[in-house]
Amino acid sequence: SSGINAEWPLRPGKLQVTMITMSLAAKITMLLLTMDILLVMMVIMLVMMDIMQVTIVTMLVVMDMLLAVMDMLPVVMDMLLVVMDMLLVVMDMLLVVMDTMLPVMMDMLLVVMDMLLAVMDMLPVVMDMLLVVMDTMLPVVMDMLLVVMDMLQVVMDMLQVVMDMLLVMMVTTL
Repeated sequence: SSGINAEWPLRPGKLQVTMITMSLAAKITMLLLTMDILLVMMVIMLVMMDIMQVTIVTMLVVMDMLLAVMDMLPVVMDMLLVVMDMLLVVMDMLLVVMDTMLPVMMDMLLVVMDMLLAVMDMLPVVMDMLLVVMDTMLPVVMDMLLVVMDMLQVVMDMLQVVMDMLLVMMVTTL
């Protein structure tokens, strides 16, 4: 017999070396594929981290807006205190000039009552503003939290799929 068989006689040792080399090449290829999949997963995790950062920034903005509303409340309280102080002054003036200026004081009392009514009319507006802030901001924050939870669930599902693929690869390579 001449040709390839004459130059390369088929011996059991060479066959075993060839089989071992082929199995090693297959295992290296599977490891490279696994590394590629892990790189893709790292990129997806980085994107998820960016999305979480944006969500945290928006939540901080909402918290700042709520703090601004809370800062407005002391101003309203100060206005009410000013009105109370004015009422005390009016009472003192009434005691002083009750005998001489009753008609004039009656007119002034009407003016003070109108001012009080104006302040009382402002209170529902402030309450409505607070209610609007609560109605608009809280659902938005809740929806954003739900979206983040859904995205985390998706990442967990993808990680589960990758773990299954890795298990299949381990079984096939072994």
